[in-house]
Amino acid sequence: AVVSTQSTGVSMSKEDRNCISRFLQCSPTMIDAKHFSCMNRARFFWGNLPGMSRAIYPLQSDILSLQDCLEKNCDRIARFEKINCITTKLTSLKQKKGRLLPVCVG
Repeated sequence: AVVSTQSTGVSMSKEDRNCISRFLQCSPTMIDAKHFSCMNRARFFWGNLPGMSRAIYPLQSDILSLQDCLEKNCDRIARFEKINCITTKLTSLKQKKGRLLPVCVG
């Protein structure tokens, strides 16, 4: 059996999602990184991997809050528990409507 996955952002239109589903002949599964990291990043995945649709539970080793991701003893404080997607665009660092940077120093 061929095993494959394809992922795209959740903000895609329903029309595009339906087109991909028809082409790949399967429905997507939405997986959000917030379940196993400090980032909110939901994505659709299409594929035939066994268990793709099962519930996701964090492992004990998963770091789920932004503060826990920061190096210790560097005097940095996370302003948010989880952050939105950070890309190569400088503006992606700013979070929420207040456009705050996710970490403050001192």
